[in-house]
Amino acid sequence: MAHLDVVGLGMNVLDILIRLDEMPTWQRPGSPSRVLVDGGGWVATALVAAQKFGLHTGFIGTHGNDQNGRIKHQLLAQYGVDLTYDLEIPHPENQLCLVYVRASDGERFFSGPTDFSTHFLDPSVLDRAYITQSQWLHLDGYHHQAAL
Repeated sequence: MAHLDVVGLGMNVLDILIRLDEMPTWQRPGSPSRVLVDGGGWVATALVAAQKFGLHTGFIGTHGNDQNGRIKHQLLAQYGVDLTYDLEIPHPENQLCLVYVRASDGERFFSGPTDFSTHFLDPSVLDRAYITQSQWLHLDGYHHQAAL
């Protein structure tokens, strides 16, 4: 087992960022000047930041069994986050968020599912040694039973 400085247990969200001159309304939906797909979520974002600062990190969480789930998994992998315990669930990815970004000032509006809480991590799959070998544990409370 590789030494990890930080292990994160929580949510990894697939953000779809839509850059617009003005925020959309029903009357004026706007026209995107740019659309990007990127990783998000408190734990996943923190782990990528820690990797960029030279720390070794590992993620514990889930990803769906569809293209969106694979993209989400790959976005963490490209930064070197250990994904030994990023478990594929037998359902399509549901941790997705549309992020509307106003070009002039960066103001953001987030639009995601009303209920992310449909596929929690089963605490029985956790590896205590994997978690306790790290210096820090970052939790966001999403997989609340596993976090206990």
